[in-house]
Amino acid sequence: MHPITRAALVVTAALAVAAALPARADSDRWEHGDRGGPPAPYAPAAPYAQPAPAYAPPAAVSRVVPAPPWNAPAYAAGPYARVAYRDLRGEYARLDASRARFYATWNGNPWRRDRFESQYAARRAELDHRYAELASYRGTAPRWEHRR
Repeated sequence: MHPITRAALVVTAALAVAAALPARADSDRWEHGDRGGPPAPYAPAAPYAQPAPAYAPPAAVSRVVPAPPWNAPAYAAGPYARVAYRDLRGEYARLDASRARFYATWNGNPWRRDRFESQYAARRAELDHRYAELASYRGTAPRWEHRR
C-alpha cells in the first residue's frame, strides 16, 4: 500500500472513532461560568436603611473677574518697579560681559561671529522690549536711561 493512501485511511479511521465517542461531560461549562458546575449561591445586597440623598448641583460660581482700572500700572509702583529695573540692568550687564568674553576668544571665525551676533541681537531686543514695557507702565523712563 502506498504511504499516502495509508495516511488517508488512518486519518479517516481516527475521524470515525472521534465521531462515535460521546461528548465530554463538561461541554456545558459556558452555561455555568468559566470553571464549570453550577454558579455559587450569593446573598442579595440589603436595601439601604435610608434613601440615597438627592442630587444637588453645586452652587453657581462667578467666573467673571473684575477688570482693573484703566490707569492701573502692570507693575506695582514703588520698590517692585525698582527691582524690575535693577534686574534689567543686571541682565544688560551680563549680556555685555558675554559679548566681551566672546570677542576675547573668537579667533576670527566669521561664522561663529555671525551666529553669536544674531543671538546677541535677539537677546538684546528682548531686553529692550522688556525695558520699554516697564517704562511705559511707569510713565517715564528712569534716570539711568542715558547711561544704558
